[in-house]
Amino acid sequence: MKKYIVILMSALCLMTIAGCENESSEWGNAKDDVVGEWHLITWNGEAVRDFDIYMKLGSNGRFEIYQQFSTPYYELYKGLYNAQGGVLSGKYSDDVLWNDTYDYALSNGGQVLTLTSRSDSHIQSVYARERVPENLIVGEPSRAASAGRRAL
Repeated sequence: MKKYIVILMSALCLMTIAGCENESSEWGNAKDDVVGEWHLITWNGEAVRDFDIYMKLGSNGRFEIYQQFSTPYYELYKGLYNAQGGVLSGKYSDDVLWNDTYDYALSNGGQVLTLTSRSDSHIQSVYARERVPENLIVGEPSRAASAGRRAL
């Protein structure tokens, strides 16, 4: 009887571990080519004027988005992203998915990242590889956003 309990417990442990591996592999898959810090330069073919976005895509599959929409301060959003097969998607730390999934392409020797909405190919954003300014990283964000207007 003890032998069957040990086998049953072992099987349950293996199933639990396998389930955790599948769950964690669903998000946080980084691809080296998109890893880095990015600054939005155009939105739908026009220079950005009324808002600003910096995005940090980590090699650990985590992202940080610093965005400024009609406010004097930047809001910080964090979460996990996937970059596989030319497709970029993400999930915020509160489990809300990005507004869309994006086809991505790199150009200019990997210095320019173009995201094209998969649901509306007319929506395109172009980011240049640029460090997030230190004053946006140091200390606490001026106002951490919870469920406001999200860029991605």
